[in-house]
This record gives sequence, C-alpha cells and structure tokens, in this order.
Amino acid sequence: MEFGAAYILVEEEEDSTEDEDSDDDTRMFFAAMDTQEVHNDETSGFECEIMEFEDEPVEEDEADPKDGKINVNKINIKMAKLLEPADAHVVNTDLVYCKNKECEALVSHIDERKDENKIFFWECKFCGKTKNEVTQQQVIKGNDILYVEGPEKIPDLTREAEVIKVILLVDISASMSQRMKAKNTKDKILLKVLNQEKPFEDHIETVEITWLQAVKIAVIKQIEKLKTEKPKWQVGLVTFNDKVTIYSDGSGPSKLKEFSGAELENGKELQTKGEEFRSLKSISESADDLVKIVLELKEQGRTAMGPALMLATGMGGDVKGSKIIICTDGATNVGCGRLEDTTTDIIEIFYKEAKKECKELGLSTSVMSIDSCQLDTLQPLCHETGGTIAFIKPDKLDEPISEELNQATIATDVEITYVVHSDMFVKQVGERTKASKYFYKVGNIHKNSSLVFTLGKRKKEENKTQANPGTQQINSGTSNQQTNTAPNDNKPNAPASKGQGEQSPGIPDKKPSNVDNNVQPPVMPPAPTTNGDHSISSQPDNKEYPLQVQITYTDMRGCRGERVWTSLRKVTTSREVALKSSDPEVMVKTNLTDFSKQLIEASNKRSKDLRETKKKIKNSVKDLVKLFSKDQRLADFDNILNKIGDDKLDDAIVTQLHNFIKSS
Repeated sequence: MEFGAAYILVEEEEDSTEDEDSDDDTRMFFAAMDTQEVHNDETSGFECEIMEFEDEPVEEDEADPKDGKINVNKINIKMAKLLEPADAHVVNTDLVYCKNKECEALVSHIDERKDENKIFFWECKFCGKTKNEVTQQQVIKGNDILYVEGPEKIPDLTREAEVIKVILLVDISASMSQRMKAKNTKDKILLKVLNQEKPFEDHIETVEITWLQAVKIAVIKQIEKLKTEKPKWQVGLVTFNDKVTIYSDGSGPSKLKEFSGAELENGKELQTKGEEFRSLKSISESADDLVKIVLELKEQGRTAMGPALMLATGMGGDVKGSKIIICTDGATNVGCGRLEDTTTDIIEIFYKEAKKECKELGLSTSVMSIDSCQLDTLQPLCHETGGTIAFIKPDKLDEPISEELNQATIATDVEITYVVHSDMFVKQVGERTKASKYFYKVGNIHKNSSLVFTLGKRKKEENKTQANPGTQQINSGTSNQQTNTAPNDNKPNAPASKGQGEQSPGIPDKKPSNVDNNVQPPVMPPAPTTNGDHSISSQPDNKEYPLQVQITYTDMRGCRGERVWTSLRKVTTSREVALKSSDPEVMVKTNLTDFSKQLIEASNKRSKDLRETKKKIKNSVKDLVKLFSKDQRLADFDNILNKIGDDKLDDAIVTQLHNFIKSS
C-alpha cells in the first residue's frame, strides 16, 4: 500500500456548526501554508503498496467535497501492484477469515496468536469482538500475501491471452455520409476505400471523404495489423443503422442475420441471439473477407447502437478478455438503450445492466465518437469494463482503436473486498453507504487500471447502535445497490462463509516447502483504543486503524489467486498534521479522478445538479491550488471547469474528464 500521508484524520461530526468550524480551520491552515512547500516526509515507513492513501475526513454521508473543503481520505488501488511479487509468493493453507460475517477480515501479520487452554486463537483487530481459532501455519508473516490453488497454479499476469475476440461495431447511419477533408497520404488503403486505381498527384494535398470512409480506413488498417501481429485473434463485424446486421467473421453469406423493428427492443433476447454467432475464424483466415465487406458498406437510416452492443456481448462473451469497439457519430436513437423518447431511469437501468453483463463475461467496451453521442452516458460503461472512450476527428480514428487493441488485459473476474475498522466505512463516488466491508466486482483489468475509494469516520451514536453495519456489495451494473448482512450468499467465487475451517475453493491442504511453518507472527501494536461503545477514543493520536484489501483474480491461463494486503495506519485528530504529511501526487490525482466522476454523474441528472457540482468542485480546486500551486494538472482541470456549461457535458469535455480518471 502506498499511502499519501502518515495519518488517517478522524473528526467527529456532531452538528453542522462543527462542520463549518472545520472549514474555517482548513482555510486558516491554507493561509498559513501560502508561503510554504508541502512535503511528504512521514510516509516512508509504510510498505503496503497496493494503495495510495490521502488523509482527510469524510464524515458520515459527506463523502463528496463541500464548499471549501478538500476531501483527502482517499485510497487509490493500483492493479499494477498485482504484477509485483508478494511477501509470501505461495500460501496454500486454508484462508482463515474472521467468523463475524459482517467483518470477515483475513488473519494476517497484524494479528497476535494467543494460547488459551492449548487452543490457539486470534482476536480480530477490525471488529474487535470475535475469537477465531487458528493454527501457527495459518498466520503468515508479511503484509502482502498471495493465496493460490497450488504451487503449479500461481497466476502469471505477464502472459497475454493467445486468443481473444474483437467485435467491431460500425455505425452506418445516414449521418455518416457527411464529408470532410483528409490529407493525401498516398496510402493504399485510402485509395482502396475511394476506389482509386492510381495515387493522387503530388500537388493534391487533401481529398474529400465521408465520415464512413474515414471509419473504413481505420477499421481496415486494424484488421490488416491484427492479421500480421495477432494472427490467432478472432474478429467479428456488426453494423448498425435503424437495423443491426451481424456479418460474423465475413466468411458466411453476405448478411448472416439482420435485426429490425420490435426485435431491437429487448436487450436480453438480443444478447442470447448474439450467442448463436460465437464461432469465428482466426483473423489470419478471415481478414480478406472482412475487408471486402467493410469496403461495401453504405450509409442510411438512424442509429441502433444499444441493440448492436447487446448482440456483441453475446458474440464475444465466451472468451474472457475480449473487446467490443464501437465507432459511431451520434447518440443511439433506435431500440433498447436509445437516448431519445425514453426516461432517464430506463436509460440508467439499461447501461447498468450492460455494464454488469460485460463485467461478468470479461468483456471491455470502448466507444470512438466522431460527433456528439452523449459520452457522459456511455463513459461509466467503458471505464468500468476496462475500455476507453475517445472524441476524435474521423481521419484520426485508427489511433485510439490501435491503442485500445494494444492495451492487454492482464486478469479477468477481478473482485475487490475492502475491510476497514468498524469505526470507519468505505465507499465510491455517488454512493450513500457506510459499509466497513465493501465488495466490488471489477471484471477485466490492465496494468494501468486503478480504483479510487473514500474512507469515512462514523458518528459516535452510530457506533453505539451499530458497531459494524455490514457489507456494501456493489456489483456495478445492477439496478439497485444494497447493504447486505450476509454478503457471501451473493459474492461470486467465494465460499459461503469465511469462518475458521472454511476453505476457499481449490486451495490445497498442504503448504509448500518454501513457507516457514515455524515463523511466529510479529507482535503488532493494538487496535485503536475504544470507549466501550466501539467508537475511537477522543485522543486517537499515535493509535492505529487496520486496513485490508482482498483482491481475487484469474490470469489469462485460468489460474486464480487471492492477493491480500494488510496494514495499520496511524490516526490523528489534527487536520494540520494530516495535511502537512500528505503526498501532493496522491492528493491531486485522486481528487481530480473523483471530481471527474462527479461531473459526469451530475451531467446524467438534472442541469441543477451539474451547476451545483461544478460550483463545489471549483471551490475545492481553488483550495488544492493553494496547497499545490505548482501542479499543472490543477490548472488544466480548472480550464476544463471554465468550459463546462450549466446543462450538459459535451463529448469533448467528457473525453478530457475520462482521461483524468484513466490516469489515476
């Protein structure tokens, strides 16, 4: 875990007056810091590298920034850390979890093994209530442990899949007939698309092409590139206007299947229909047929992108790590998922369900937009499935497509469980929950994937009535998110209960010889002092809170592992202490990521939400600038804020915000 500051800052929120005082304190601190540099000089002792951490309070429901208040209690989980070796490379004993189902922290190096009447047990430092029986072999030294199915099944995230599917969705609606100037590159593919036998003369600098011809050039370039570089990959083609046509790998009849009218309304049925076209030849065999079909495409009709997306999930859903790439010039307006003549709730449900299906099937979805197609609606689908979005000129389209194809999936079926002390809670942007155990279905990841979470402190009265409110299970894509006190009933690929004696599926009974069974776990400092009501004491400085991240994942060969990071974090009630020890890189990066998500989310609601969100974020950015004036990203983000209107984010702005989210 990489922490951005040396402390977790906890501040009790008794009433709104204290909140205002806290804001005043922050502003006074900014005034004192105007002529000082902020240094990160107290973080070197923290070695758990999966997380980057910032220390500032998120009090009860106020996880989003308020006017003039920087929210820095953030955790940045970097998936690239999965590529690095763990402290214990292979551990094949039982995974021993806390018997308290509302906690289920895994036994780790912070737990002291005690002997009571010749029975060994450990008391959980997260919930503080449960005695758990444990053997000496089940407490492994090190804060970074990899649990695997066996010595011969250690996940290797450096190996790419030999075969994946790429489903290309091409918009052939009437608006794709718009014309543009393209540079005369004398490229053979340009000549082929324009049906030009001879190169243009040298004095001709530009040629006129349609948007669809620009898409054809980009698609054909990538087909030919894949034929050379990834000959075993499989490519399927789907076109959409007011109809959706599946061409499969191009080797069958001219039009394998066409869907129109009422057939385009039911997304689930379309997904099932798409499964009938999963059989694809390798690109080394199908490239020539696909190019011939692409060259013959014509523009007409409207835009049924939603139905095409659901058919593509069916086609590509049998191969984990596969990609759906959509090339379009406008908002979908026909069939399921249309953004016209329908309600906001229906739109939200459709794209959440599409996101859920892509995650479950291990599909990433990317959208290449050459005109306004309401990317604010599509961005969460693309980002959370491991894909991307781009708002780009038609003649530059091959660049983002190539970039997406080159971005290798390193793991699929990725799930994160975040466990914090029962005084605390974890959440993401836009959620109103207080879960001390948080489950999140990620799906596919690549080496640059990361997730930002926010840590919050509960009120005292909440701790008295509910020491641990249970697990917030978020399988992004579902239409409702709920608190679940029996999380493992719904958690995929997890045992029904993680109590002592329960073993994760596939974990062998014997330990490998390279793990020392005689190593005693280190004696660690105790969990935070409590007041009898399970709330932290009023003087928490120099006390510590435990944090644990459990990530389960499958590599591209099918080997599954569970990586667990555990650490203790110092606690302070002083905002000044926390801010002085903060890491500028982490603070700026994670805040801009969350600001971007908040703006995109607000754009999908009412114009009033966007105006208010922009105003609050602008105030927070000003305060970040006071602390970190030399960070160019803050100036760049402020420029974006100045370009945002009051009603809706345009696609160019959404793309810029998406880039901030990707870079977290």
